[in-house]
Amino acid sequence: PVVVFGWHKEFLRELSERTNGVLYYGAMTPAQKEKAKAKFIAGDAPVFAANLQSAGTGLDGLQHIASHCVFAELPWTYTEIDQATGRLHRMGQKDHVLCDLLVEHGGVEEYMMKTILRKEGHSATVVG
Repeated sequence: PVVVFGWHKEFLRELSERTNGVLYYGAMTPAQKEKAKAKFIAGDAPVFAANLQSAGTGLDGLQHIASHCVFAELPWTYTEIDQATGRLHRMGQKDHVLCDLLVEHGGVEEYMMKTILRKEGHSATVVG
């Protein structure tokens, strides 16, 4: 099972349909969100395609089924990556969490990743 984080609902919808996964995004009702999460946790869907803003914070239970996440679309801050990864790296997780960030060499994602790492370095200096 894998959790895939992204921004665009159309992309996430297509991904969930092509993989027999579930979709989780902000405009869903709480009941729809809970149903999608329950299906994934029960092992009835191999992919949890989630909007980063909707599932990146405050979502619990994924750590019981998945230890792998993929950022198919990058956020602009390291904190968002850390928060979203934390959905899997929580109490109850028995495995190491593997987090993949999809970055195209020479593309906008490479620029974003450099920006994210630069920002993270600055925040670590200020905070740490």
